[in-house]
Amino acid sequence: MTENQEKELFIALGNLVKGVSQIQSDVIDIKSTLGGHTNTLAEHSKKLDNLDSKTDSIAGQLIKNDISINERVSPVERGVEGLEGKIH
Repeated sequence: MTENQEKELFIALGNLVKGVSQIQSDVIDIKSTLGGHTNTLAEHSKKLDNLDSKTDSIAGQLIKNDISINERVSPVERGVEGLEGKIH
């Protein structure tokens, strides 16, 4: 190997080492960014689960209220239907 070839090889190796170092730095930055997003996603997921639970609770209460109202209104409706033609 000639002296020029050795110099070119060392330059190429130096560039390769710099490139690997930059890639390692980029990977560290990406992991850090992803870690922050993962925490944010977990927080939003908990909030969404909480909202879903509250929505289910509200829906259950609306169904109970609807049943209760229907139980009270049905006898009144039947009574009103029974009055047809009797009111002058």
